[in-house]
Amino acid sequence: AFEMPQNERMAVVQMLLVRALVARFAREPYTAPLVRWGTDLHDRFMLPHFLWKDARDVCDDLARVGIRVDEEWIRPFVECRFPIFGTVELDGVLLEIRSAAEPWPTLGEESVGSVVARYV
Repeated sequence: AFEMPQNERMAVVQMLLVRALVARFAREPYTAPLVRWGTDLHDRFMLPHFLWKDARDVCDDLARVGIRVDEEWIRPFVECRFPIFGTVELDGVLLEIRSAAEPWPTLGEESVGSVVARYV
């Protein structure tokens, strides 16, 4: 799924990624069984760490078939979707607090400043 890109550069990267994936599957169709993620869709893939790892895996897969999509081109999507609220370093360990994605049933949403408001 895609959100509306924040700017024209992100829109270009999004289109490039879709075209790269179409070319990849045209060149080498995906024949492995699909993974049943179950609750992992919410437990893992709504967290920035796992979403970023998944994006890097997609870039690596594209590179394997000769299509280069630099993972740094994807980073703005993660940074925009999961903004940093704060960081702290203790004893050499960096703790980064980010916003997480929220699953919501379809409700009316309205942009309010830099966030999305859901009036219920």
